[in-house]
Amino acid sequence: MIENLNITDFTSDYLIFIRDTTVYFTIQNCVLNGAYDMPGIFLHKVKHCTVFNNTIYNSRIAIRLYASNENTFSNNSLYNNSAYGITLGESHNDIISNNSVHNSNGNGIGFGTSHYNIISNNQITHYDDGVGIELYNSSKNSITNNSVSYGIHGISLFAINNSANNISNNIISYNNGWGVHLNENASNTLVKRNNFIGNTGYPSQATDDGVNNIFNYNYWDDWTSPDNNGDGIVDLPYSIEGITNNQDLYPLTSPYTQPFSTTTVDTSTTTTVDTSTTTTVDTSTTSMETSSLTPLDSLSILVGISTFVIVRTNGRKRNSRNRK
Repeated sequence: MIENLNITDFTSDYLIFIRDTTVYFTIQNCVLNGAYDMPGIFLHKVKHCTVFNNTIYNSRIAIRLYASNENTFSNNSLYNNSAYGITLGESHNDIISNNSVHNSNGNGIGFGTSHYNIISNNQITHYDDGVGIELYNSSKNSITNNSVSYGIHGISLFAINNSANNISNNIISYNNGWGVHLNENASNTLVKRNNFIGNTGYPSQATDDGVNNIFNYNYWDDWTSPDNNGDGIVDLPYSIEGITNNQDLYPLTSPYTQPFSTTTVDTSTTTTVDTSTTTTVDTSTTSMETSSLTPLDSLSILVGISTFVIVRTNGRKRNSRNRK
């Protein structure tokens, strides 16, 4: 258990760094301020970590995960970070849920070559120069029940081989571009039962240049009528921008029920996340082969005076800095 730390340091590479372990451990109730050019928490080749109820701000990346699987990040408040709130690289079967990510200068949550992850019930807002949730070369991820608002694009799948991702039951609102952006390398993506509100992409609130992507039963606030038979579905399909000439054949006349409120919230001082609704995703049919790591007898922790925490395996050489 790593808990109740209050660390402020703008000179260190990172504030908490953990690597090369399969030990079950938790980081919770910490306040981390600084490491502006590096991550606040950096996890490298770890499994079974829970990062819960932490506040991380003024870092380049609040939480960075690399080559790490089966970890959980929940109920964290991440704000005023210069690049990302959370990034995953080559990491699989992780859960990111019930976090508040706001006021990032870059992207809210970003995935690179990461598969079978769950992103649910997060509030991601005011990523002014970036994308709320961005996937790069990542497949079979579930993006559900999130509120994503106030950036360039809401959810973007770009670059190579983004396949079979599920984007459903999200509120995607007030972005200066498209609510969902699928480039030519996005394929077999399901975009279903999302609420698209006030996104200013033209001529529609989503774009699709990919292959075999499906838009169904979404609410588009710029396309709510006619509904002559009163079945709650607009009689005319909603046209999706892009070379595929895709359509939502069943656009809803009213918003789909969500766990988040669509009311605009000022997150400059406070952020509230509604955690009353949970989402269960069946991952029993999916698996990822990952390299095994040797479990440790214990964690070796070095705490620098008013600086940072380093956690390494017992057999590794300790960092020489701040060993007091």
